[in-house]
Amino acid sequence: MPAVLILSLLLTAAEPGFGGDVADLPATTTADDFGSDDPGSDRDPQRDAIDDVPLPQRDEFVGGSSSRTTAVFPTTAPEPPAPKKTALEIELEKARLDPARFPLIQLRVDVARLEADRKESESRGLSATTEIRARLIAAQAILADVERIALHRLNVCSTRNGSRTVVKNYKMTAAGPVRLSNAELLSQTSFIDPEGCARIELVDEAVVARVKRAHELRHILKTTTFAFHKLDDKRALEREQQNLLKELAKEDVPVITLSGGTDPY
Repeated sequence: MPAVLILSLLLTAAEPGFGGDVADLPATTTADDFGSDDPGSDRDPQRDAIDDVPLPQRDEFVGGSSSRTTAVFPTTAPEPPAPKKTALEIELEKARLDPARFPLIQLRVDVARLEADRKESESRGLSATTEIRARLIAAQAILADVERIALHRLNVCSTRNGSRTVVKNYKMTAAGPVRLSNAELLSQTSFIDPEGCARIELVDEAVVARVKRAHELRHILKTTTFAFHKLDDKRALEREQQNLLKELAKEDVPVITLSGGTDPY
């Protein structure tokens, strides 16, 4: 309410019939006691003290520390625990052999890990057992072909170095020569290959890639139904497969072993 209006009411109330005389007002009473609309007028110090108290912010604890708190969220997902090492990996560490440097060793490690996963999933009755078993069979099939190539290259290397053939690929039977299985081939080898002809050094990424692609093509052509307008794509894949099989035949890998002895699909 404007100060002039308040003062006017007080003076009117002091007239007879309105409750008093102007002389009854305290001598120190002024318009400032009732507030002022003048922004430049003096303010009540006590009121100023109350107005100057800062209100708590939205992210501060009311009644607690006035320091602001900021929620901290993780910027990256926690890393999964490292898988338990297989017996093969432990032996490789003792021999100071890094699987990443030798494609053949890496394939062996992959199969060993899948075998460990299969045993664990079966013991715990997990629903993923079927998927793990299928992946294991496919990896074993690839490894079987690469192992055969490694043995073939071992024979070639030994012969070139003037040594005898390390592994015999056939056995004689009453029906004639029969190609040995991978297990029978590997049983002829010793733990240590002839010097300069180590199998892990004779197998490179290129041959592993060819074997994997041959298995992939076999799976695609076996499981895919090609529509009429996709027949050209099918023929292209078949030509690629034939060329790959010719290359692998030079490595003494017969067509039948591309399934690893068991159809992984």
